Amino acid sequence: MKNLKKLTLLIIAVLLIGLSGYSQKQTTKDTLSAGDELVISSNHYYTGLILTTLSAGIVIVASTIKPNYTSIGTDNNEDLRQIIYGVGCAVALTGIGYLIESKIHVKRAGLLLNENGIGLSIKINK
Repeated sequence: MKNLKKLTLLIIAVLLIGLSGYSQKQTTKDTLSAGDELVISSNHYYTGLILTTLSAGIVIVASTIKPNYTSIGTDNNEDLRQIIYGVGCAVALTGIGYLIESKIHVKRAGLLLNENGIGLSIKINK
């Protein structure tokens, strides 16, 4: 049972590390254009959406694990369910973080567009 717990946590950790590298773009902040920020925002949005959907699937799987009661009334599968629920919550929080970060990149893109003079600005002199 302990080996199964360790293996489950290891697999989830590897998946999260892989997904975090998938949506990251290795550039410096000074070299990003507004288009780059929008592309990064799109990537982070879809990564967050996939992670939150995946977390719902993980929680559903955990809830389908049936209790295995022993003669003294304890459930042998309770620990496994709790671990899977915890992993599902961690994946959901990671996905929510990506969704929030995608909106930050949209804001940066808007600021870059305003900095570079793209857009309409009217000065009214009195």
